[in-house]
Amino acid sequence: MKTLSVLFLLSAFVIKGTAQPYIDLVSCRYTASPGFTSTSKANVLNYANLSSTLPLKFKNNDYLILSPFFEKWTAQMNTEQPKQCYYGLGLPLTYLKNIKESNTSFSATAILRMNDETIDKHGKLQIGGAALMLAKKSESMTWKFGLYVNGDLFGIFIIPLAGIDWKIDEKSNLFGILPANLTYERKAGNKLYYGLNFRTFTNSYAKDTGYWRVDENQLGAFVDQYLTKHLVVNAEFGSSILRKIRTGTERKAKENWNIKDNYYLKISFAYRMRLR
Repeated sequence: MKTLSVLFLLSAFVIKGTAQPYIDLVSCRYTASPGFTSTSKANVLNYANLSSTLPLKFKNNDYLILSPFFEKWTAQMNTEQPKQCYYGLGLPLTYLKNIKESNTSFSATAILRMNDETIDKHGKLQIGGAALMLAKKSESMTWKFGLYVNGDLFGIFIIPLAGIDWKIDEKSNLFGILPANLTYERKAGNKLYYGLNFRTFTNSYAKDTGYWRVDENQLGAFVDQYLTKHLVVNAEFGSSILRKIRTGTERKAKENWNIKDNYYLKISFAYRMRLR
């Protein structure tokens, strides 16, 4: 569900005045978990990501947006097991349509991605997509509803989507698309923001014996410090919730790792365009 986090960024282009507060045109981040408890070496799950958002505007105010990304998971169930690495390359392609004389907009996303132990080792191409309807209810609030579908290695993955962009007041925003992510952001100064984040991952990666699947949910507190008008550094600390890793063959679960929830620390840098 990595591409759902892209969707809520893209939706900022759709309805002027009620869009989410920013767009990250280029970003890189690293999440380390664990490293904070005595049992940390037995439950390693780290994540790295490099992504971009490239919008192309048409004369009718519609958008075509490319959102390429690269990701890497590093996992270790116990000290006897060697670390395992899994890689992902993806290209979500989104068309955003503003409906004339209406407070409603629509986005459709095609998703191509390659997830593997080694880039293109097994040639397991995953194809998916998402559709999202946005309804502007007021100058400060927009609701979002849709559907996400992906051809994962464990089978067809389908989930409904529900989201919100809410400018609570001049300093506070609530935005995101569930179940993928939800963010509360509060402005503390001209260059400082803080808040809470909730995000989820559900991804599958090809391996010699079948597939590796990760289900990761994170809840954390963050601080955004703007170094310049557009360059921002983000630090977030929190805990995983109901973390689960499984392997399988022929779309059947074979092994459930005994991996436990743990703390995480995320550091990221982004070239950000604030919209409000």
